[in-house]
Amino acid sequence: MRALASGGRAGETLTLTGPELLSMPDMVRVVGQVLGRGLEMVDVPLDVYRERLLAAGVALVTARREARTRDRLIA
Repeated sequence: MRALASGGRAGETLTLTGPELLSMPDMVRVVGQVLGRGLEMVDVPLDVYRERLLAAGVALVTARREARTRDRLIA
């Protein structure tokens, strides 16, 4: 969490780990507390997620695969 609070990691992808297993909403809450900001997790329906990928120029086959993968991860 120190890496997030220092502000020197903009644009990097960080793997967040720790001594306890947290749900995604709990992780977002903890990160928000550390950063001193109110963060919230927004659940985007699967069909909306897929359409946003397509609108961003992602190929149809890739958008479908990403949507299926996301669905399995949050199930």
